[in-house]
Amino acid sequence: FSFHMTVRILMGRGEVNVDEYGYFIKGGQVLDKEGQTPNPASSWLTEKSWDNICELDNLVNFHGIMSSFESVPNDWHQWYLTEKPEESPMPSEWQAKIGDNYLQRMVVVRCVRPDRVTFMVQHFIEEMLDRRYIDPPPFSLLDTFDESRNILPLVFVLSPGVDPTTQLVALAEKKGRPLRSLALGQGQNEIATVLINDNVKSGGWVFLANCHLMISWLQELEKIIDSLPVMQPHENFRLWLSSTPTPAFPIGILQRAIKMTTEPPTGIKANMQRLYHSISEEHFNDNSGDRPHLYRPLLFALCYFHSILLERRKFGTLGYNVVYDFTSSDFEVSDNIIALYVRDMPEPAEPAGVPFTTIRYLVAEASYGGRVTDDWDRRTINTYMEHFLCVNTVAQEGYKLSTLPEYHVPVDAPPLQTYRDFCSKLPTNDPPEAFGQHPNADIASRIAASMNLLDNLMTVNATLVRGGGGGGDDKGQSTEDRCLHLIASLDIPDPIDFETILEQTVDERGTALNTCLLQEIQRYNVLLRKVHRQKSELRRAVKGELIMNDELDSIFIALLVNKVPPPWMSAYPSCKPLASWSRDLAERIEQMVQWGRATPKVFWLGGVTYPTG
Repeated sequence: FSFHMTVRILMGRGEVNVDEYGYFIKGGQVLDKEGQTPNPASSWLTEKSWDNICELDNLVNFHGIMSSFESVPNDWHQWYLTEKPEESPMPSEWQAKIGDNYLQRMVVVRCVRPDRVTFMVQHFIEEMLDRRYIDPPPFSLLDTFDESRNILPLVFVLSPGVDPTTQLVALAEKKGRPLRSLALGQGQNEIATVLINDNVKSGGWVFLANCHLMISWLQELEKIIDSLPVMQPHENFRLWLSSTPTPAFPIGILQRAIKMTTEPPTGIKANMQRLYHSISEEHFNDNSGDRPHLYRPLLFALCYFHSILLERRKFGTLGYNVVYDFTSSDFEVSDNIIALYVRDMPEPAEPAGVPFTTIRYLVAEASYGGRVTDDWDRRTINTYMEHFLCVNTVAQEGYKLSTLPEYHVPVDAPPLQTYRDFCSKLPTNDPPEAFGQHPNADIASRIAASMNLLDNLMTVNATLVRGGGGGGDDKGQSTEDRCLHLIASLDIPDPIDFETILEQTVDERGTALNTCLLQEIQRYNVLLRKVHRQKSELRRAVKGELIMNDELDSIFIALLVNKVPPPWMSAYPSCKPLASWSRDLAERIEQMVQWGRATPKVFWLGGVTYPTG
């Protein structure tokens, strides 16, 4: 959002080239590879990157960049290998051409090193606006409450792994208000109505959790909320709701409500800030007791441990064999375990007297480990525990939690605000060493984060996506004409002649391989017929001969941004862009045709829709 806002401000000043920004969002797409110049550096430059470079050459300010890669590939290779290419001089004349135009530099980096896009976006925002726009403040339920009124509901929009109940209970205790909670489900509608009516006049708080499980009753709830001004509720009355995102949630409630998203923060820094802001001063001091030198360092190590476990998921299979949704409840239980054993340990309260073995077992095996099903993942968690919750954490001044100097336990067990300030100074972007990972492990996660960012930008820039941007040869060409050109350029194979294959394989009828072949052909034919039919329908809809329904509109948008339309993903999953997907589909169909003529000695398992069959 911050980047989108920054670009819009610059667009208003006329400081952004719309075509270049459109290209930055969408990238390039090459449907016809036959007329494309061969990749001059295939040993290090991927085909996707070369496609982007070829299309980038069509933009006015980038004419000649393709020939530059051909003439000085070694110079571009050296630039490509630098740790931070966005800060390194570009090869040949391109450093002088681009100069201080940071957006143009972002476009080139997006083509060749997409893993650096998020870093450049953050730097761009910081330079154009301010750093506070890339460091969002931790969510404060108290601030939201201060803005609320007794006739307006407050809605938590839930995300996996986040439960706002604990924060709400703590806020109710702080404000001295009784909180009545009810998890909605079948048969709970009458109880919920009674709860609301009883607390409207008494000034209590009502929390109706999981509203998405009682969609049928929410229309009645909307009527109750609409009648609140007439009922004149007590000034302290508050109605809290929680629900996962669902299109069936009444729009009337959403329009009246104060909405809060509980999406988990991204990054070690943001997670630790959230944890420390969720801990009240009273809770922090009570658990510290007369042994702050023991409890507070262990709490900090636990916060780091919890943040590491959450963020480790970004590494995919290099992080976990199975993805786990650790929640704030796991942290709270572990915090109580540490406080209990530190408080109850006998005198003298020395580091050596802390029962670390017991604490580590309860935290790693019972609290967090209760969710872990894979033995290797359990071993990873126990390894973290051995390093984070140990005698050195409390005995050694400034104990290092990783090989990086930034991540260490603050000295002298300071007050709560000092811990919060310490967390705010941690790196915004997590180095892989903070997780004990090799730097190469971070590349895939950075590319995924960059692609996710660009996808979100495409969503909020729908007008720009429809209107073009991203190719100089689109000048003067309408969106409809571009779509028609894409449809014509998209080479989709014809359906396979099933009857002919059936006759050719009559001698193998009933064998497992033959059955698999026939089923694969049937699945592919369903897909091919659908693609051809929808191409024809979209062509007619663009020409105004057919009504553009929602499905055709989604295909229209997907084609313009070089993505595979969702209806075409039904046969098998794929992460490829549209051009690569169409070529891959042709290779898959060719394998089926050749298989129908003679059983191959080697099978391309990735080219079948159901490999486990």
